[in-house]
Amino acid sequence: MTRSLVLFGVVAVGATMLVACGSRPAEQPGAPGETTPEAGPDASSPETLLDEWRQLADDAAANLGGVRGQEIVAELITRDPDGFMPIFEFLEDPASAPAAKVFAYESLRCVVATEGYRDRIIPRLTALVDATLDPTSRACGLQLLAMTNDGEFAPVYRKYAQDGDSRVRVASLSGLVHLGDAAARAEMATLYRDPATRREERQRIVYDLCLAPLESDAPLLEKVVGDSEVPDDTRRIAMLSLGRIGTLVQVPALERCAVDTDLPEGLRELAKVAAESIEARANASDGTSAIPGQESPAE
Repeated sequence: MTRSLVLFGVVAVGATMLVACGSRPAEQPGAPGETTPEAGPDASSPETLLDEWRQLADDAAANLGGVRGQEIVAELITRDPDGFMPIFEFLEDPASAPAAKVFAYESLRCVVATEGYRDRIIPRLTALVDATLDPTSRACGLQLLAMTNDGEFAPVYRKYAQDGDSRVRVASLSGLVHLGDAAARAEMATLYRDPATRREERQRIVYDLCLAPLESDAPLLEKVVGDSEVPDDTRRIAMLSLGRIGTLVQVPALERCAVDTDLPEGLRELAKVAAESIEARANASDGTSAIPGQESPAE
């Protein structure tokens, strides 16, 4: 899968975040009578954890898509509620490499989705969308804001929904789609079909639409599952969504995927299951989802 802004959010609240972000359980003390080894340097101090995070960010391209960045943020929070805040500096610094900014975005996703941190992070996020900043910083800031699902920021998203940079535009539309904006949803589908839209933005669009897919998304998702240029992970998301909202019109595309030997076995099986789910729904609804022009089965 292309490593970019197309990375999945962690939904967690309170202490659950520590599990969702992959933090390690606390070590238990030794049994009575056992000698506890003398403690060495604290490898989990906030300073040490931040140093580790910075080392990962220095080689961000190799670490995108991993979980260690989010684990570090979770561990930092257990030691200092503000311990993760220096990570914002990578998003704010014009000299930071784009990959490092995306790594910072990935690392901060779990804290954005965690209750109790709004007052700490919202000012930093809203500052990131300033038009004077580079597109990567702005897109990351907007995408993190979108994860709050807060209607307060709808005017911000609308302001940048027609931005000249497609990364910023898609991130802004993402925020509106999260709020249920039908016009933004339609515009995302139009952008997906635009040849000028980057592959990374297309992946972002599919992910956002599939968070809560609608039947109106089915034609676009049919195109996604049948496109060999689309990464397997993105096709997988589209197949899962079609299994939920597709009609019999999409079944042939899924059946072609199910017998495509160029696809991994798991993806072929998923296509088959999605097609069967659609057919089962169609049968349960007395043929109301039948392919146009075909007669429904006789009752």
